[in-house]
Amino acid sequence: MSKANVVVIASEGLTTNLLVEHLSHRVNVTQVFIETPESKKAILKRRIKRIGLSKTIGQVLFMLFALPFVPKKEKRISQIMKDHNLKGNEIDPNLIQQIDSVHDNAFAQQLETAQPTLIFINGTRILKKALLEKIKCPIINIHVGITPKYRGVHGGYWAVHNNDLAHFGVTLHLVDAGIDTGQIIAQKVIIPAKDDNFKTYPILQYCNGLDLISSQHENLLSDKIKTTAAITQESKLHFHPTLWQFWFKGKS
Repeated sequence: MSKANVVVIASEGLTTNLLVEHLSHRVNVTQVFIETPESKKAILKRRIKRIGLSKTIGQVLFMLFALPFVPKKEKRISQIMKDHNLKGNEIDPNLIQQIDSVHDNAFAQQLETAQPTLIFINGTRILKKALLEKIKCPIINIHVGITPKYRGVHGGYWAVHNNDLAHFGVTLHLVDAGIDTGQIIAQKVIIPAKDDNFKTYPILQYCNGLDLISSQHENLLSDKIKTTAAITQESKLHFHPTLWQFWFKGKS
């Protein structure tokens, strides 16, 4: 992928650092757009509309009274990164450009000026159809779950929660206007270690997703990216667990 002009659009965080680090060894990453986090008020308002007040309250309770007590497993996360030859270093500030939202008209113009041949996204707001229609190159995402069965968030956790380790894994896919509904480039089933937990699952999955980028590098640079059928056709959109889901059906 050395001749590609790659742009990254992402939220700030460890997986974004890992993505840029991994890509920078293989391609010319010319710009990293970091999106400002959406306000908690806006997130809650949208979540109540989508899943209802009761489940939203349960999710907030999980964030307040369960998640802080899940062990961080920093040594395990360091080992996962080491196993994949990654360090998680901070991104070169010269590459970074802050944006308020991928939905802003100004951002669409910035992206056009960048003239990318390939775009990778990570943790942004859902890209709307209007923006997608303006983008002329492929957009790639690593989803920490096997799609379409584990669309949404915490795909690894939900697979463990459902005693469904046959579908604990990661998906490399093209981005469309849906939520993790884009055509699949590659998928990989992973076996989590006994000491993995809610906080290590996504790092384990993401690092394996970066391996998929390496294995698919020629495909990603082709005139037409080849896609493949999903491991399973079952489809479900997943959200954050509620406190009672987390505590009363296994502390995965």
